[in-house]
Amino acid sequence: MAFKRPDVARAVALAAAGAILACAGSAPDASAAGKPCRLYADAKPRKVSKQHARSAVICLINRRRSKHGLSPLKRQKQLQQAAQRHSERMEGGNCLAHQCVGEASLGGRLADVGYLGGGLSSYAYGENVAWGFKGRGSPRAIVNAWMQSAPHRANILNGAFRDIGVGFADGTLSDAHGNGGVYTVDFGVRR
Repeated sequence: MAFKRPDVARAVALAAAGAILACAGSAPDASAAGKPCRLYADAKPRKVSKQHARSAVICLINRRRSKHGLSPLKRQKQLQQAAQRHSERMEGGNCLAHQCVGEASLGGRLADVGYLGGGLSSYAYGENVAWGFKGRGSPRAIVNAWMQSAPHRANILNGAFRDIGVGFADGTLSDAHGNGGVYTVDFGVRR
């Protein structure tokens, strides 16, 4: 996670505490919100659309957050655009990193799509990337793998984050036509 103002850590922590208290008594709508989890969480990469894979990842991440008393993340169009571009850059490019050759850093990518800038008083962001072959590339397998990794889990369970964007490409790092899935999740908060 990157904080870009010295006072942002305190402001984000206070905002996160307030948001947790505000949503403590509300239960998510299981029927509509859980549909992507039920229908697409275990889909193999070649059997799921980009939209459905992205929706399943958001649903699964929000379920994990709910179990820890955190508010759900909201899909944010600019973060999704940045995440999708990055997944497509990694797919077939032999790159599993937060910055591939010839690409801007995460902060640069978020500025390029307009998520950062424009008089913000504070902001923070983070990113998870992964890929998996066949069944190991399903949305559930990827989210489970992130939850087993301390830095990735920290991003998912960061109470300061409010926004999410998911990128998905149905290929592998070495072959854009391979039977796998390449994922990027960008997290953010801005004020």
